[in-house]
Amino acid sequence: MPYSHRPSGQPRVVGLTMVKNEQDIIEPMIRHNAGLLDALIVLDNGSVDATRVIALALARELGNVVVTDSSKFGYTQCERMTRLLHAAQTGYFADFIIFLDADEFIGATTRSSFHAELAKIPQLGFGGMRWCNYVLSDGATVANPPNGMTDRLATDVLPIYKAVLRLDGATGTDLMVAPGNHAVFRAGKLPPAVLLPDLPIWHFPVRGHAQLTAKVLVGWLACLAANPHAAEIPQSYHWKVMYENVISGAGIDAGALRQLSLHYANPDHVLGASGPSDPPLMFDPAPISTERRYSAGAYLDPLILLARSWEQSLRTADPLFAPEEAPGAAIDIPPFRFLYEKHQFGSVLDGACGTGLTLEMFARLGVADVAGVGPLPSEAVVLRRGGYVSHDAAIAYSLGRQYDLVLCLHTLATVPAEAAMTFIANADRHTQSMVAFSLDYTTAEHLELWLARWHACGWAPDLMETLALRSLSSTASLRRGIVILRRSGTAGTDRPEVDPLNGTAELVSIARRPFRAPSPTPGIHEEPLLDPAEASWSGYTES
Repeated sequence: MPYSHRPSGQPRVVGLTMVKNEQDIIEPMIRHNAGLLDALIVLDNGSVDATRVIALALARELGNVVVTDSSKFGYTQCERMTRLLHAAQTGYFADFIIFLDADEFIGATTRSSFHAELAKIPQLGFGGMRWCNYVLSDGATVANPPNGMTDRLATDVLPIYKAVLRLDGATGTDLMVAPGNHAVFRAGKLPPAVLLPDLPIWHFPVRGHAQLTAKVLVGWLACLAANPHAAEIPQSYHWKVMYENVISGAGIDAGALRQLSLHYANPDHVLGASGPSDPPLMFDPAPISTERRYSAGAYLDPLILLARSWEQSLRTADPLFAPEEAPGAAIDIPPFRFLYEKHQFGSVLDGACGTGLTLEMFARLGVADVAGVGPLPSEAVVLRRGGYVSHDAAIAYSLGRQYDLVLCLHTLATVPAEAAMTFIANADRHTQSMVAFSLDYTTAEHLELWLARWHACGWAPDLMETLALRSLSSTASLRRGIVILRRSGTAGTDRPEVDPLNGTAELVSIARRPFRAPSPTPGIHEEPLLDPAEASWSGYTES
């Protein structure tokens, strides 16, 4: 059976995208692509418009969208996408990874047809999906992109392809993503590759005057921030030419907008100079739903966007924790930030509180009602507000109420085996919704035992939510050990991937994978991917 390593027998396909200031198109892009994918990870690169807000709203609605941040200014896409690939794959262990930009739509309308094309890719190789470049009509701005953009280039002067990887669950930590996500390298060489002529990428790069002007201004400055010699790099040349056209006062009029739309990424075309003749067009509307619930389709005014971007580059964001607040501790913020922002918990109970740092993190993220139970005296707990009860969490207790989320982290280190069911009953008594549970550096046998205990009390792992949080984790204990639990029957059981038995089986299978755990390193992880502490350990290995 194909993909026999999946209980469902279906491949797992994960999309990766890095976005910045794309509020005009991000909603239809996510809606379309997430409908074909098992998960879509959206890496927001410091958007100053509504892009991140829209993405989070879709994460809540669709369920398979993950939103995280890499806010550093500077156009280092290949570095960040390579790190995102490694983080995602050692969380999801996907069969296929597809790289997308915010203006790109997978050229398929059903999962079955999409999967049939992906199956043509050789194992541990990649497929090339050809850009189908859609253009503006007579330089007009589109009010609801991509709706209204019905003409595309009939032929390409230089065909351009985007990469989709086939990994069949392998870690892929030796892979590097090329600039623009156009290819992937292993040890400096291209792995086996195949073109996928029946699986295009519908591409909408030029959508109007405001969008292009802002993209040019911020894009070229980001190129310079990443490399002061960007003007000497071919991949940055088109940014420089368009930028100079804007700041010279000539601007980008309707005619120039039309030309840029027609000749996007054509190396022989230079704005304002004589060049190649206009390519032939064909009427070929892409079958994309443009349903909008969280956006109107308008691009932010370029002046406002530039001002906000400049202010952002000058201002240092306040960290959630100062280093002196948590000496010797490792605080992994990104997975819990996403969990909170997606579910918007009103209340959280930490049933194995320790010093209270994780609970304090939720309070600082925005949870108004927090409480903790643990063996330490109250003066040893760092909570600034909220209730704390000094009590052995392995002995039965009741607070007389329930919470939206109960934390049971690092359980193996704190709960003796004979008290495990009492500990679980305490959590069960205090929530109907969700439990975040983890075991530090567990074995597959320990995890299977604990999940069986939870199952006996009516709780089952939400597999895809668990894998999402693991992919965002910078600490080894959470990347390997965190599990999100829901009441059996509430974890989206209409999809095979979150079937309670399938979820347990896959998590236990992952726990059997070789894992090289580093020595615990204290530090505060504000963002994933570019954190130096994460680069120092390898985690999952192939052998």
